[in-house]
Amino acid sequence: MPTFMNADLEIISSVDLQLISDSIAEEAFELHCGRNSDSTYLARYEIDNETNYDKPIELIKDFCGLIERLPPPSMQLWKEATSKVIDLGFRTDEKSNAIWCQIPLDVSKRMLALDIQLMVTIYPLEEDSFG
Repeated sequence: MPTFMNADLEIISSVDLQLISDSIAEEAFELHCGRNSDSTYLARYEIDNETNYDKPIELIKDFCGLIERLPPPSMQLWKEATSKVIDLGFRTDEKSNAIWCQIPLDVSKRMLALDIQLMVTIYPLEEDSFG
């Protein structure tokens, strides 16, 4: 059965994103912040999913809230970033049914206002979990 795993926020920019990392450090876990392989800068964050987030909507709302509360210098960096993506991760196996996830209109509007794209990543179960 498909299960929701996590949501990551990924930002790509032509300039260093450390100021954004510093601004959200208390509320988001930094997975990476630094140079990307193509000489851009990449920052990737995760919000703790131990709070029983069984649906991605609450994590999307939390990410939107983090960005909406950025101080002006960090918000300027955000606006200048070339890519802003929330990546929803699901785990599934070959016997699973379809994955269904509806994003409410109010959440979609917040994402649009912040110029955030949505991506979905499907992870297979590990080999040893089938047996």
